Amino acid sequence: MIKHFSKSRPKELKLIDLDEESWSRIKLELLNTEMDELHAKLMMREDAVDVIRNRFLAKSDRIERFDIHASEPEDVRLLLLPMWVVYYKYGNSIFQTVFAGWDGKAVAATEPMNLFRRAEYLAGAGVGALIAAFGGAFVSASPVFGILAMVGGAALGWFAGSKALEGQRLEREGSLGVI
Repeated sequence: MIKHFSKSRPKELKLIDLDEESWSRIKLELLNTEMDELHAKLMMREDAVDVIRNRFLAKSDRIERFDIHASEPEDVRLLLLPMWVVYYKYGNSIFQTVFAGWDGKAVAATEPMNLFRRAEYLAGAGVGALIAAFGGAFVSASPVFGILAMVGGAALGWFAGSKALEGQRLEREGSLGVI
């Protein structure tokens, strides 16, 4: 939602500029905010640390130690973003799509995994099992290659198999087609 807001920059409307009728329509929702300023600042700081950590993780294969000091956010403003959350049932599961309220763009969703995607994951699990079996056959000829192939194949099989069985959910964020 924040990424889409930053890219689309909808017209800003300050609460002080609302007329009496508009304020009476939305005031209960606004005044029922469940987060105080301290909680919001803590979340902002944690999110900033996560963003920086993820940037470093993207540049390397792992981080052995990550020390960071994040100071208290300053000049904090409350920004209210309208959104629509649509829930729907498919099979025995409930899925959702989140739409930006200012332009109707779908910004995040959990959706059913289609049969083709499930077949891809099952094929990946089968390929992983074949690689592991191939590695097992070559352990006596080349122990390093054999063990690497067995571990790599087992990892591929586990990853693809767990994706195929994880409850038929596909989580997407960003540019989604409107349902």
